[in-house]
Order: sequence, then structure tokens, then C-alpha cells
Amino acid sequence: MRHAYVAVAVLALLCALPLQSVADGAEKQRCAHCGMLVDDTSPFSARMVLENKTLWFCDIGDMALYLREKKGDPAQAQVKDYPSGAWIPAAQAFYVSSPKKFRTPMGWGLAAFRDRSEASASGDVDDLASILKRIQ
Repeated sequence: MRHAYVAVAVLALLCALPLQSVADGAEKQRCAHCGMLVDDTSPFSARMVLENKTLWFCDIGDMALYLREKKGDPAQAQVKDYPSGAWIPAAQAFYVSSPKKFRTPMGWGLAAFRDRSEASASGDVDDLASILKRIQ
């Protein structure tokens, strides 16, 4: 019985700790669409940089849904280049949809690429406008 009390106490302490990024110790952000914690080191994360704040997304698909539902400006959105992990403008990226190849946080299976030839080596290539029309 004593072990149960210790386990509950440890769990309570862990729940009270602040959420921190493994990479830099910064506070974690929540996805603006689904509320899940965002791993900003993931090649599938996305963000919208606005004048006074940044909206984070755990998955490129969540960002696309947000843009479509909220009628957001794609010019403000950024995604990560899958090969390099560098932030790139979402409107200029090339997208490949492959849920089997790309295991993304919310299962959308979308990866973004800076270079069209790298994207086409991974599958059929779409632009952001096509993704926004198709995603549901």
C-alpha cells in the first residue's frame, strides 16, 4: 500500500512541473488548432508569425485546417523543410502527402520541402493552395 502512496506523490510532483522544451528549456506551446503540445523540433511542425505573437501547430495538416477555417493569410505561415528542418514560407513550399511514409503527430502525413525535386523523390507534389482545397 505504501508503494501506491509514493507513486501518487511522484505523479503529483511530475504534474506540477512546468512544461519545458527538451531542446532549449523554453516553455512549450500548444497547437492553435487542436491544443496538443507542439514539438518545435519536429519536421512536421508549423507556425504563423503575426505582428505581436506566433501561433504554433503540431502538424502541417492542423495549420492547413486553421488557415482554411479561419481564413488565415498563408503568407504569414511557415513550415519546416523536411530534409533540413529549416523554416520556410508555407506558400512557397512543395508538399507530399504520404501517411505511411510520414508519421506526423496528428496523422495528416504531410511533409513540406523547399526543393521540388526533393519533394518529387518522396511522392506526388502539391502546392499549398491544393492542400487547402483538399484538406477536411
